[in-house]
Amino acid sequence: MKHFSNETVDNYYNCLEAEEPTSTKSTICHFISTLGSEFEAIQNNYRIGNLPPEWRTQDWPTLLVLCHNYSHSVNPQGFAKRDSTPQYPSNNGDRAYHH
Repeated sequence: MKHFSNETVDNYYNCLEAEEPTSTKSTICHFISTLGSEFEAIQNNYRIGNLPPEWRTQDWPTLLVLCHNYSHSVNPQGFAKRDSTPQYPSNNGDRAYHH
């Protein structure tokens, strides 16, 4: 697992043209709000200030581990693989479309 420092993550979110860097707290807020639907409970509790103490961190590696662990707790089998095979109509008249 690659280790990212706080500075690396902060630099990712800070625009080069920005006059003032974005605060870590603001960046974490934005990050949590963009997580998928399986994080809805975390997002709602973040909004109302009702997260457990370990989720109130401003340390990126800690936050990423928490997100990873939470994701695996709600999806213990992992994410289902999507079938990447294109679905085409089975009509023989569309045979040229298949090739």
